[in-house]
Amino acid sequence: MPVQVGKNSYTTQGDFDKLSGEVSRLIPQDIDHAPVLRTLKEWVIVSNLDKRTTAFKDKPHEVPLTSNHDKAYDKIEDLMSALVGHTKAAKSRQREELMAWVVIGDLEHYNKCVLDPLLDKLVSKKYSQLTEDKKKDLNSVASHYGPVGKVAWSDQSSEIRKSWAGEPSHVELFKRIAMIHDYCRFTKDAPTSPASFGPTPGRGGDKMNVNPFTPREDHEQVKADREAGRSIWAGTSGSTMDLAHAAVQLGMDAKQVTAFAWCVFAFFHIMPTPISATHTFHEVMRGAKKVGDGKYLLNYQDGKTPDVVDSSVLPPK
Repeated sequence: MPVQVGKNSYTTQGDFDKLSGEVSRLIPQDIDHAPVLRTLKEWVIVSNLDKRTTAFKDKPHEVPLTSNHDKAYDKIEDLMSALVGHTKAAKSRQREELMAWVVIGDLEHYNKCVLDPLLDKLVSKKYSQLTEDKKKDLNSVASHYGPVGKVAWSDQSSEIRKSWAGEPSHVELFKRIAMIHDYCRFTKDAPTSPASFGPTPGRGGDKMNVNPFTPREDHEQVKADREAGRSIWAGTSGSTMDLAHAAVQLGMDAKQVTAFAWCVFAFFHIMPTPISATHTFHEVMRGAKKVGDGKYLLNYQDGKTPDVVDSSVLPPK
């Protein structure tokens, strides 16, 4: 169900032909129709294909998500608003693409300053608190992010790092972030356990979404982002809130949490989807900013998509 309007679902070429006519009549005359309709075709048809272009080209059958594009709208006008806004955000997405790969290209630095310390403390302070049965369960359950995200847990963080030795940087980053969030999800049903991070304060309170991949077009933040040409996809990232909350509990300081937020942004940007990041730059940073009333996220200017990674707020090399 890539696109739903009201009670009707659109998944085929014929559906696209029908829907494109309805959307075309609503697109303002000063907007170029062609890129808007190309986006509509991608949302309706491309996400329904079995073979998808992803960052994990060597493992095409191990993409984590069966569908990342279930868009649901109450009325055709909301779909049109989303399509036009997504088209206007093309330059913003291009800048995000460059920034994500800059982070990936500098992964060694991010590993040293935050990702290795996070892994070490996750294993020593949280994983070590699990019972042996729970450890076995954690190793047996599938990753929320699919086979690519699955790692072999161990009592020694060095052994976990060895398991992804030789992986390309983007795959290693994907595994590192996926395993932390998988752990958060695995322990959330026992929030009082010393092995758990407990509930994330403030998560899910803004009612921004229709479903996990569809922001409400009448939400004030969404309207402002659409008007300004900012890239949005799934609303403020609750997953980033979970991850930043975990980082704070594991003793990371503001510079480390900021560096971690940049890694999470890159992770979501390369998550295997054919069309768009699962969460965009602003969705990730807004999620991180909600943790600790913003004191752990440095120099983020809401609404401004930077051209470069702000290295001044990251731990020094």
